[in-house]
Amino acid sequence: MAEVDLFFKVASLVLALTSVVGGGGWYKSHRELALAKQENCALKLEGFYYLMQAQLEYNRVIHTELTQDPRLGGIMEYDPRRLREVFEQQPDDSYEKLMWKARVERLMDGNRLLVKMIDDNIGRVLSKELREACMKFKHHAQLWEDLWESVTTDHHVFSSSGYDRRFHTQPFPDELVVALNAETEILEKSAGK
Repeated sequence: MAEVDLFFKVASLVLALTSVVGGGGWYKSHRELALAKQENCALKLEGFYYLMQAQLEYNRVIHTELTQDPRLGGIMEYDPRRLREVFEQQPDDSYEKLMWKARVERLMDGNRLLVKMIDDNIGRVLSKELREACMKFKHHAQLWEDLWESVTTDHHVFSSSGYDRRFHTQPFPDELVVALNAETEILEKSAGK
């Protein structure tokens, strides 16, 4: 009888030790998986979300500089004919005209970079809202660039008087910033930041 009690005590001890050791292996695997998820989220944040936020902010600063010119009256995206007139009234060698053109080109460069980021990362975007906002931005940026190219290269396009709505672009899609910030916050929580 004493041997049977000893056997059960030893067996219980072995089972307890096995479950602790086995349970630790499960916990270790679970922890490694959680760390890999955190690392993946951190890489997404650093490789797309933070870069996109920074470029959007830089573009916003340039756009604000350009639209603060009182002669433009907020027409930067809405009235290409007036935009061209304001642009053409300046002497070709004037600092203002050269800087204004350079800033518009810098804004378009930033937009092209954002479009490339979107193209390269759209499959990794988590939410439908952000994907849709990215596509709206892409359309906005490309249409705006087409508009600018038309305004600065083809003077015959705007020979008729009055405002032609066909050359109107939609404004920057504000929902992009909202959706990007919301998804960034979710990823930051998942990354443990």
